[in-house]
This record gives sequence, C-alpha cells and structure tokens, in this order.
Amino acid sequence: MAKPDSISKLTYWGALGLLTLAFLFFVAFNIYKEYKRYQLNSAQLKQTIINERKEVLAANLREMIALVHFQESLLEDYLKNQLKDEVNIVERIFFNIYYSLKDSLPEDKIKEVLLNSIRNVEFSEGRGYFFITMADTSGIVLANPGFPYIENKSMWNYQDVYGKYIQREFFDIATRFGEGFVEYYWYLPGNDKIPFKKISYIKLFKPFNWIIGSGDYVEFLRQRMKERFARTISKTETADSKVNVIIFDYLDNDRCISREEVCEKYSYLKNHLREGFLKLNQTLFYIHKCPTWKIYIVSAYSLNDIEKEIQGPLRQLKAVMIKDILFSTAVGLGFYMFMFAVTNRFLQRIKEQELEVKDKEYSILRESRKLFRQYYKDPITGLPNRNKFNVDIRDKKSASVGLFNIDRFREINDVFGYDFGDYVLKTVGKFIKKEAKSVNPKLKVYRISGDEFVIADLSGILPGYSFRSLVEKIVDKLNTMIIKDQNNAVNINVSAGVAIREENPLRKADIALAEAKKNTDRPVVVYDSRLTRIDEYRENMAWVEKIRSALTEDRIVPYFQPIVSNETGKVVKYEVLARLIDSDGKVYTPHYFLGIAKRYKIYPEISRRIIKKSVEVIKEKKVHLSINLSLSDILNIEMRNYILRVLREPEVGNRITFEILEDESIEGSYDVLEFISSAKMYGAHISIDDFGRGYSNFSYLTKLKIDSIKIDGTLIRNINNDRAYRAVVEAIVTFAKELGIKTTAEFVESQEILETVKEIGIDCSQGFYIGKPSPEILNKS
Repeated sequence: MAKPDSISKLTYWGALGLLTLAFLFFVAFNIYKEYKRYQLNSAQLKQTIINERKEVLAANLREMIALVHFQESLLEDYLKNQLKDEVNIVERIFFNIYYSLKDSLPEDKIKEVLLNSIRNVEFSEGRGYFFITMADTSGIVLANPGFPYIENKSMWNYQDVYGKYIQREFFDIATRFGEGFVEYYWYLPGNDKIPFKKISYIKLFKPFNWIIGSGDYVEFLRQRMKERFARTISKTETADSKVNVIIFDYLDNDRCISREEVCEKYSYLKNHLREGFLKLNQTLFYIHKCPTWKIYIVSAYSLNDIEKEIQGPLRQLKAVMIKDILFSTAVGLGFYMFMFAVTNRFLQRIKEQELEVKDKEYSILRESRKLFRQYYKDPITGLPNRNKFNVDIRDKKSASVGLFNIDRFREINDVFGYDFGDYVLKTVGKFIKKEAKSVNPKLKVYRISGDEFVIADLSGILPGYSFRSLVEKIVDKLNTMIIKDQNNAVNINVSAGVAIREENPLRKADIALAEAKKNTDRPVVVYDSRLTRIDEYRENMAWVEKIRSALTEDRIVPYFQPIVSNETGKVVKYEVLARLIDSDGKVYTPHYFLGIAKRYKIYPEISRRIIKKSVEVIKEKKVHLSINLSLSDILNIEMRNYILRVLREPEVGNRITFEILEDESIEGSYDVLEFISSAKMYGAHISIDDFGRGYSNFSYLTKLKIDSIKIDGTLIRNINNDRAYRAVVEAIVTFAKELGIKTTAEFVESQEILETVKEIGIDCSQGFYIGKPSPEILNKS
C-alpha cells in the first residue's frame, strides 16, 4: 500500500508527465513531414561518419575492459594485505601494553585495558573494526564494536548463509597455524537478498589465549575500485572532447558513478542501457556490460558536428519547427499552470490526512506506554510487581531472595475493610523497602502477590549471613509493629522464607516460607534442599509413571475448542488441546503433566500422539485444526521431519494451522524460518500464539511470513476494564491489518468482551463464552 506522501508525489509527477506528452505531441505533429525529408537527405552522410566513430568507440572500450580485469585480479590480495596489516598493528599494540602493565596491574585489569583500547578504533571509511574472541571451544566473543549485542555470548554454533561454522574455523586456524584467513558468505548491511564474500584475518594472542581479528566484504573494496576507476577515467576527459566515457553501476540500480557533470549530461541514458551501439539525443553510444564489476561502460560521441555540415538544406524546416515549438510551448504552459494548481490542492489535502493519522498514532503510543508502566508496577504500594521481578531475574543464574507473607491477611480485610487492608500493605511495603535500602541501596523490593513481598539480592551484594540477618531483623520489627490509622489499629504477624544464592530462588524461598508457616517458633526459615528433594522426586516419579501409562493405554487425547469468525458467527477452525485421562477417568490439562514430560523427555511422544490423532480427525471430519507447537518441537529434527511427512498426505496440509508461542528466540532461529517455509509449501498456515504477552515485535512477523496472530488472553480479559489494555489491542489490530495478518482474540468469556473485539475489528474469537474444549467436534458449522 502506498503511503500518502508517495501518492502525492506520484500525482505531481504524473501531471508534469501529461504536460510533457502534450507538448511533444504538438511539436511532433507540426514537424513530421519536414523531418522525414531531413532524414532522407542526411542519412547517407551520417551513416558513413557513424561507422567510423563506432570503430573508435569499440577500440576505446576494449582497452578499458582489459584494465578492469587486471584490477579485479588484484582485489582479494589487496584486501588480505590490508586486513593483515591492521591486525598486526593491533597485535603489536597489545604486546606493548601487556609488557608495560603486566608487572603493575592484575591480569583482569590488563584484559580490560586491551579490550577498551579497540572499541572505538575504525578504519576503511568507518566500516572496519576489530573483534576479539576466546581461542577455545566456548566461542565466547569478548569484544565486537560492530555488533556489541553478541559480546560475552558464544558464537561457536554460528553459521554463515551456506552453513560454515565461522567461529570454529577461527579456532582451528588460530590453534594450528597461529594466524590465517577465513572466507565466508553473508549479507551486506541493508541487502538481505544476495550473500557476498567476506574475508577475515585472525591471529592468536598467546598471553591471554585470545583470537584477534578483522574482516571486510570483498564487494566493498570492489565498489571503491569501481568508483576510483570511474574517477580515473573521468580525469582523462577534457571539456571540449567529442568522446566521453560514462560508467553505470547496475548492481546499484544503474547508478552513474562518473563525474557529476557527465552523469547529469547523460542522465537520460539510464533507461536505455543495453549492450551494443545506441543512437540517442544526437549522440552515438557504445555500451558494454562488464559482469566482473557489475557495471556498464559507455563511450559517447556527439553527432552535432554532422548536423553542422547539413544545416543549409534544413534551415527552412528548422524555422517551421521553431514556430511550432513556440506555439506548443504556449499551449503547454497553460496546461502546466492548470495541473500545478490541481496538484497543489491535492497535496494539501493529503497532508491534512497525514496529520490526522499521526495524531491517532501518538494517542495509541501514549496509552501503550502507560499500560506497560502499569504492567511492571503494583498500583497499591507503588513497588515493582511480579512481572518486573521476572524480568529482573530472567538472566540471573542465582540470587538471594527473602519472601515475606502477612499471616491471615484476609482476616484484616474482612474485619477492617479493604481500605485499611490497602493501608497495611502500603505500610509494610514502605517499611521493608526502607530497611533494605538502609543496608544497601542496590537491594530490590517487590510486591509479588496479595500479601507477599520480596527482597532480592540479584548481584550477590551481601554475604549469605548478612542477607539472612536482614530478613530476620525485618520480620522481628514487623511482628512487634502496630499499624494504625485514624480509626483502626492492628498488630500483624509476618513469616518469611529465605533462599540464599540459589537457582530459581523464588520457588525455593516459597518452599522455605511454607515450612516457616508450619512452625510458629521459626518465623524465618532458610531453604535447604532437604526440605523438598525426596517429596519432589516421589511426586515427579508418580507423574512419570502416570504419563507413561496413559501413553501405553492410549489415554493422551486431543480436545477441541471452536474458533469463530466475528463477521459470520460460524466456526472456522478448532484449536487442539492435549488432555491426559487418568485411570479413574479424571481429566488433566497440560498444566499438570507437560512440564514433567519435558523434564523426563517424554514430551516428543505426546506431541507425536496429538498430531497423529488430529490428522485422523481432519481426514474423517474434513475440518481445519489449529495445533500448538513449541520451539523444542521445531528444533527436534525427528519431530520436524515427522510433521512434514504428515503435511504431504492428501487434503491435510491446507487444513492445519500451527500455533507457535511468541518468543524472542524464534526471530533469529534459522531452523524456525526453514520449518515455516517448508510447512507453508504444503499449504499449512502459521500463527503466533499469545502475541502481546512480552516480546511483541512486529518487525519479525514479516520475516517469518506468518498468516495470523492470537492476541494474548490477559489483554482481552481486561479490555473492558482498562482503557490502556484496549489501546494496546487496537494498536496490534491496526498494525496487523497493515501487514495483511489475521487476528484472533483469546479468553472471550462474555458477551460484552465479544462485542468489544468485534467493534475493534478482530477477525476471530475463542473462549469459554464461544465454546469449551470438548473431546468431540460437536458442530463444524
């Protein structure tokens, strides 16, 4: 769809084009007969001169082409020498710094100095930079100014577009030879269609077992050589020369790279580039396409001197032509004035519409930002909430957490009312935050649920005994505190569970809290693995046996929940939901068994069983089913091949939609992109599930080429309760329509929510109000 500014420019230039065509028509009509006589009288003389000039032009181009091939033969050697010189300079600088500091600074400080010394170093017109990785199988990137987001990450499994493991080859060359060149292929910045060759030179820095390297695209150097070649050729030309040389780069949309005045003079030639001789605008051209550099080399010769020799017989015709041109110009000027006025008015109207659209976009953005602020902040205490805690701890391998719980808080609400209950929460949250910050300002405080607060040491600031002492101190003070306002007063009891430098610290602190609530003599309990290890193992083994028994006895079954069109009210497809039927007939949702199945590697068989039974239903009922896939399903080669075999069966592929959970990791996964491409070849549809929950990046939707998105149920459930939630949903729907992507609302649980999603323009709805999951497809219409 064209943008408003594109429409206005198209209209403007269209009007000028019509004016020019009218002008040319009048001129051509008046001079047609005389021009024919002119052609007959001058044709023979012109042809003789033209044949001579053709030979001169061809000879001139042959010399230039030979020069191009010679320079191309030196291209890669020149780039390798340049990279090697740059890396050797950095190596010498590193050794100088290392030997000057090794006796005065610890090794970590020297490493920091060395890494910082190259971060702002640039060469090759700002493209060139140095990178440093570990010379071991970890593949950790220590410094990469060009792509800082990969620093401190492993690139051991990173491949170029043809599957070469780049970091592994760096490691192989560095450890075997100490230095060398690595060639691989990747896309140029801004061009993701054609891969180009890239050469890197790497060298082993032995003091720290580092790999120092730098690389550049051969194409960039080739481009500079092309432009230097064009400028060199231009310097040989003179202002009064009858022969000009013009260079066009057909890799860059036929851009002229000769001197500016030459490019401007022959700008009309861009639309006529083809190999051979061409006569245009009283100029003879010889055009040669040079694939080596992806350029057209053009020699141009002006034919105006031929015209001078035959001016006498054509003077009368020229007089007539001038008269007609003047007349046509006057008529054309009238058209031009008219079209200019119309175009300006049209552009003004388009500009007004653009301003209206921008105002709406700003309003949506403002509401979205407000919602996301609320998403991470507890509205009662003003403290960060559970969502913020999950984000803060996501990348932490371990942390210390103190989990506080106000005992029998519900009784406070029941006896004193919710207003006083909120006052108690604010007072407790403020007190915990004050005590934590007085010990160390970097400690984090959260309210994660109704009557539970958290102190988190995410960076290992405090020793374990100090963190435990802080929690015990806070509990002791709270248990002796009387909280009162003008009308009420209450003495609260608080219990706490502590997990010190543990993985999954909140879960373990919760286990310790449960133990503290059991024992009134110990209001604070520190997590010990003995609290849960035996019970947890027994429970896990019981579920493993239950899952395996269900698989053996064919009690893993699909349930089907209808998805309806908001326009017609009819069922368009069903989402497939896995269920485990226990031996006593009790039905379990995936919440109970899927995590255990993944941990004990039973999950692939469950996925295979659900897909197989879903395909049987498709064949029998001729319905469209939507099947959930996890990232692990796609990354499992056997499962991926099984799914593709299923899609090849007749009348199956075009009746399946795969719902992939929204996850930041799917964007850069080559396996995901390959699977989506293969599945769509067999007619399958691709949908992103729970869109809007967290990552929500529209840029990767176009890259994945998905067909639909399912908007997260949290947003839909609150769409009538909070204007900010509605604004986010409206923004998602607007952008989805722009991209041609269908939308589905989850958790439609009432008539009011259904009416709202219809009003917003969401295509389909799903939820308990529409229909509950059922083991049978009851109504496909």
